[in-house]
Amino acid sequence: MLDQSWVENLYRTIIGRPDLLLPLLVAHLLADFPLQPQPWVEAKRRGFRSSRLWLHSAVLAFLSYLLLGRFGAWWLLPVVFIGHASIDGAKAKLKTGLATFLIDQVAHIVFLGVLVLFLTKAHPNFESWLPTKVWGSILAILLLWYFHGVFVGEATREWRDAIIADSAENPELRDAGLWIGRIERLLIFVFIISGSFESVGLLVAAKSIFRFPSKDKGLQRAESEYFLIGTLISFSLAIFTGLLWRAFLS
Repeated sequence: MLDQSWVENLYRTIIGRPDLLLPLLVAHLLADFPLQPQPWVEAKRRGFRSSRLWLHSAVLAFLSYLLLGRFGAWWLLPVVFIGHASIDGAKAKLKTGLATFLIDQVAHIVFLGVLVLFLTKAHPNFESWLPTKVWGSILAILLLWYFHGVFVGEATREWRDAIIADSAENPELRDAGLWIGRIERLLIFVFIISGSFESVGLLVAAKSIFRFPSKDKGLQRAESEYFLIGTLISFSLAIFTGLLWRAFLS
């Protein structure tokens, strides 16, 4: 049976080194979202045969090495490159969806955790070139702006596709929902870290008055339910991120 105290010690060691963990997480999110164009994502579905898989992994390896700022640890470049490429290559064999997205991200986080353990032993007195709060703020913004949006999109994909198919005659503004979600999550995050919890309630109340217009009552109900589910998921992620920031970095 796995020794629980051993697992707890590993967890405490990893969490206790935000100077190592946060820059690696920031590099991961930057490479996986804003620095990875959609054509790369589609090309990577070919797995290890895709040149975009290797290019993406090279970008991540360079970013991790650069942001960590420990230039003597040159071994990070091949280790991160091979580790990330292996996980993404294996993911290509799985069916796309929320479960695959979460499995992929958890695998990357576990890999980064192991990397932190090795870095802790190799560089016990390492100090990051940016304060922990700055890294935490950058990480939170990347989560709110990119990661959470993809999560909500994957979680509601089935309902969204069904509504789009049934409402082809009712066009919507392109990416309007994506930008609304991004802005509302940033607002909630700011409200949470500033302690203005009542403002979160006002934002929820203000958004709840909106409904998708439709001549079809059945379609209108489906759109409203989809809207509500997406909003609740988005708000929950933003609130959790804000509370996490307050707990670990305030």
